[in-house]
Parts: sequence; structure tokens; C-alpha cells
Amino acid sequence: MYIYILEIRSPTEYLNNIAIEDLLVAKSVAFATECDALQRAICVRAYSMDLNQVKDLELSLRGCFENIEFSLKYQHTDQVDSGWSENPTKNWHTDCLEVIVEGGAPSTSLPRIFLKDVPSIFGDGGHITTRICLTKIEHVLAERTIGSFFDFGMGCGTLPIAAAVLGVPRVGGCEIDPDALQVADYNKSLNNCSQLYFSEKSPQETFDLVACNIQPPLLFDVKEELLGLLHCGSILILSGFTALDNTLVEKVFVDRKLKMLGESNQSNWVCSVFEYINS
Repeated sequence: MYIYILEIRSPTEYLNNIAIEDLLVAKSVAFATECDALQRAICVRAYSMDLNQVKDLELSLRGCFENIEFSLKYQHTDQVDSGWSENPTKNWHTDCLEVIVEGGAPSTSLPRIFLKDVPSIFGDGGHITTRICLTKIEHVLAERTIGSFFDFGMGCGTLPIAAAVLGVPRVGGCEIDPDALQVADYNKSLNNCSQLYFSEKSPQETFDLVACNIQPPLLFDVKEELLGLLHCGSILILSGFTALDNTLVEKVFVDRKLKMLGESNQSNWVCSVFEYINS
């Protein structure tokens, strides 16, 4: 699988990056802007897994802007489903919470959540990135007052249920897979978390803390939707990608609206944390 990268530059002057970015947002294309030391835009990079979309984008840009140059590159992404599903773990724990498949026995005295055993469902909570995300969520809760949490692409609901058990007052999540969404509703009832909001689509509201644990290039495609869930000071946790793709993820997400706070790497899987500054 490949990510196509369209680089947009001006040969003689700095880019009118705001107008270019507005066009990219209107076309729902992920992008990153490179600036010099004085924060003047020198390059805008648009990202897509669809080569035809990139070619159409170039035509649109040429029709709207004069004196800009284009170069098309591509980068292989190592994210494949076989790698995602390697060595899932059923029962596991972080420093603050234990996650147990229904019918399993607790192994710690930590607060716990229970999950339905659904090995055929993508996002069943057993992948290492779920553990990394939950650890990051715990760190954020220890450092900040968080009144709301949303999980974009929640799978079977592990992270929203965990956030609720850890004391976040307002919690929700969305998931387009109807089978996973059905299991998430079951897990919600299993853990007496009926107050949680689960849906196929994200709501038109913002949250203090948002997580998204999905693979590139889909992760890039939903950037603007994720930004719509954030307000100034919100924290965004991203995972679902390996160290090989980490540089590309940073290029797409670190811009004038998001400041990177840190990242962690476990078994070559990366989890990055951002703050929404909207400057």
C-alpha cells in the first residue's frame, strides 16, 4: 500500500498557504505545511492513498493559483492487517486498570473492565496499541482535569469504557463497523456504563481528550474530522501505526493547530500525544 505525497512550492516567493490549505480542507485531503524559522510557509504537502485524487487535486490547484510548482512522491506504508493482528493479548493491565475477557479471572487488585470474547472482530481490545493508548490516557488524567473523552474508531469500546471507569464524566465513541458497534454496546452493559454515547458517526461537539487508534492511510483521511472534535487545549492521542510510519504521521498532524507533546514506542508500535492550540 502506498501514500502519495503532492508537494506544493513557490519557485520565487513564499506560499499563500492559507488559501491552499482552505482548498485542501474543502476537498477533505490530509496535508502538512512546512515553514521556515520565521514561520513563513515554504511547502505544503498533501497526502492521499488515491493517486487519481492527487492528480485531480493538482489540476484544481493549477486552476486556482499561479506561480506554484508541484512534485509527486510516494511512500510505502508497512501497515497491513496481518501485522495488526499479530499476538493479540486477551487479559492485560496497565498501572491503573485491568482488562479481562468475559469469564476470565482477575490477576490484580486494580479496578477492572470486562470485554466479550470476539476474536473475529477487528478492534477487540487485544492489540498492543490499545494498551499503549490506555496508558497514555491514564497519564493525561493524572496530569490534567479531563471532563470529557471521545474515541474515534473505538472498535469494541475498550477505551471509552476504561475512561468511564477511571472517572471521566462525559464519554463517547464512534465506530463504522456494525458488528464491532454491537459488541461495544454489549460491553457497555457488561460494565454498567449505560450512560456512554456510542454511534456510527462522531457528534458535532468537542471533548477535552480524544483518542484515535486506526491505521494509516485512513488515519490521514480523518484528520479534519478529528480536529472538529477538539477545542483549544484539547489533547489528541493517536496510535495504530509503527515507527516506520511515524515520521509521516508527524508531518500530517503537526501544524499550526496541533503541538506535539510526546510519543512512546512499544514493540515498534507508536503512540503520539498532541495538544490543540489552533493558532
